[in-house]
Amino acid sequence: MIAESERTAGQTGVRKELINAFVIGLPSLNEQHRIVKKVDQLMKYCDDLEQQLTQGIEYRKKLIQTAIYQLLAA
Repeated sequence: MIAESERTAGQTGVRKELINAFVIGLPSLNEQHRIVKKVDQLMKYCDDLEQQLTQGIEYRKKLIQTAIYQLLAA
């Protein structure tokens, strides 16, 4: 493919015919569905982790505020 990419004046490039003739393999439709299902599961897992982190941050903020209030009120 590279050898066939030579053009005039020393320029390199890829001809449209070479790109059109290039075969890109795809998994079967069943495999694609399996991949999408797995990605969806992983995205949900990431969303759950993000929510837990956000809740943890909020909890720590409230805990610090409460501790400071109790120290100052004592």
